Amino acid sequence: MSNVAPVWPGPRLLVPMACDVLLFGLPDQQSVGDWANTQTNYQNLYMGADAVPLPFSTTNRPAPGAHLMWTLPSTLRHGTQSTITGEVDFPLAPNRWLVMRIAYPNNASAPTLTAAVINSDVLSTFDPNLSQYPDGSGAAPSTIGQFQSLEAWTAPLNSGGDFLKALVPGNISWSAGYDNIKNVFSFHDDLPNQAGNYAYVVAGWYSAPTSDPAYALPTDNEDDWQDALDKLDWSIGTGLNEVTDAIQAWSEFANVWGINSGTPSSSLPEQLQNAAKAWATWRNTNGISEAQPNLAKQLICHSLIATINWQGKDIAYGTGVLGEESNTLLLLWVIPELRPLLPIWRIWL
Repeated sequence: MSNVAPVWPGPRLLVPMACDVLLFGLPDQQSVGDWANTQTNYQNLYMGADAVPLPFSTTNRPAPGAHLMWTLPSTLRHGTQSTITGEVDFPLAPNRWLVMRIAYPNNASAPTLTAAVINSDVLSTFDPNLSQYPDGSGAAPSTIGQFQSLEAWTAPLNSGGDFLKALVPGNISWSAGYDNIKNVFSFHDDLPNQAGNYAYVVAGWYSAPTSDPAYALPTDNEDDWQDALDKLDWSIGTGLNEVTDAIQAWSEFANVWGINSGTPSSSLPEQLQNAAKAWATWRNTNGISEAQPNLAKQLICHSLIATINWQGKDIAYGTGVLGEESNTLLLLWVIPELRPLLPIWRIWL
């Protein structure tokens, strides 16, 4: 096994989530008025001061471009209190996020795709201009979050163990502030200065399969699996045959893509055959070798923001949220590097 996150070779649950986009132009950045400081400053706390920003304190306005921020599904923001110790425990959050930007040219030519991966839980040397993460032992804080282009992404393991949640020690509202979660659960895209129409797809997963709350779902029979899913406040639909249909769809997908055999069907177009073979090669080197049950034990949290009308950086966009959000659509582009993502069942909230 190489020092990279393993590939999950089984089906996944598709969990929709909310995602907002704020467009900002140079006139917005240069306009009169204050921009509230909402970042929790753990460096101040380390130095003996208050980490919470002072009332009416201000900060620099955002940079021009598109600012995306997604909200974790409610189940991943819900704590459970122990009846024995009284402690409240929150589930781990996805720590890898694929962000895809689709640009639609005005001349009716094919759209172009730009993709990057957010390594949400990567800690690095403290930088006051980036998001901060406290040290539970009282040591100096670190910078959290890392952006990598898809071409440069190496699927790194978290050598220190998974820790990322919707909250941090002493702050249950941490993930509700954009400045707290840059390159964690938010992302700034420095769009080009020319006008264009865009859409964004965000898809998140766990680098370690055992950190996923769905990993504990029982897979011996459908009834136990559905009962356990109900306890997470999720379901995969309202029909009587939703699970049966999903299992059948997964079986057909796995057979055509050669998930267990390693050999994709010749009926696939050449591009998809190449993608399936690249995935199989990656899995053989880095993945989980044993076959997985037909009942899903992994999540993909996803969102789509469509019809973003970007008019360039010289336009004032105000401070409203723009774009149309779809929480029930996952757009998957089949490219060889899209290694961890396997489409399968949809969660209905």
